[in-house]
Amino acid sequence: GRATLGFLAGWAALWSGHGLHGLVVTTVSVTWLTALGSIAFVARGLARVPLSELAVVATCRRLLGFGMFSALTSIGTLAIGQVDKLVVGSVLGLEAVALYALAQGLASKIHQIAIAAGRVLMPYFAARTGSGDAVVFASAWRASLLLSAGVVAATAALAGRFLPAWLGAERAAQTIGIFHWLLAAYALHALNVVPYYYLTGRRRPDIVALATLFGGGLMLAGLVVLTPPLGLTGAGLASLLYPLGCLVLAWRAARLANGDGSPGPVLRSMV
Repeated sequence: GRATLGFLAGWAALWSGHGLHGLVVTTVSVTWLTALGSIAFVARGLARVPLSELAVVATCRRLLGFGMFSALTSIGTLAIGQVDKLVVGSVLGLEAVALYALAQGLASKIHQIAIAAGRVLMPYFAARTGSGDAVVFASAWRASLLLSAGVVAATAALAGRFLPAWLGAERAAQTIGIFHWLLAAYALHALNVVPYYYLTGRRRPDIVALATLFGGGLMLAGLVVLTPPLGLTGAGLASLLYPLGCLVLAWRAARLANGDGSPGPVLRSMV
C-alpha cells in the first residue's frame, strides 16, 4: 500500500544521504503519485459508463464534490502532526523535533479516544431527517466532552509519574512542558469532534474543509512566528491555534442542529 511504499522510499532517501529534505520530497512524491494513480484507475472505470445515464453522472458529481472538500480537510489537518514537525525540525533541529514528536504522539493518542467514540455518529446523523437533531447533538456533544475532560485531566495529573518511567528522568524533564501544551491543544480539539461528524453526516463537508484550513493556517502562522524566539514552548502555544481556529465547526454545527440558525438552544441544553 501507500504506507509501505512511502516507508521504503523514505528509507532509501535517508540511506542515500539526502537527509530530512530528501525524506520530505519522497513523502510528498509518493502521496501525489498514489493519488494520481487512484484517480486514473477510477477514471478508467467511469469511462465505461455511458454519459447518458444521468443518475450515474449525478451521483459521481456529488461524490466528486464531497471528495474535493474531504481532500481539502485532509490538507488542513496536515498542520498538526505533519507540517508542524517539519517546521520545528527546520528551526530547532533534530533533537527538538524528536522531543516534540514523542510528546505529540502521546497527546494525540488521548485525542483518539474521543474520535473513536464519536465515529459512530456520522452514519447516524446521515440517516436522520433533521428533526430532533438539537437534543441528540447536544447529548452526544456533552458525553464526548465529559469523556475527553476526564481522560485529559487524569493524564495531566499523572504525567509527572509515567513520563519518567517511559522516557527516563532526563528526557521526561525535557518533554513534559511541550507535552502539557499539546495535551491542552488536543483537549480543545475535543470540542470539534462531534460537530465534525455531525456536519459530515449532514453533508456539509464544505464547512468542515474551510474550518480545518483556517485552523491549519493559523497554526502554521503561529509556528513561524513563535517557534524561533520561544523554542518548543512557542510550538506548543502555536498548536493551540489549530483547535481554536476550528471552533467555527462547533458554532455552525450548533446552528444547523437547531434548525433556525441560532446556536442558543443547543448550547443551553449542554448544561
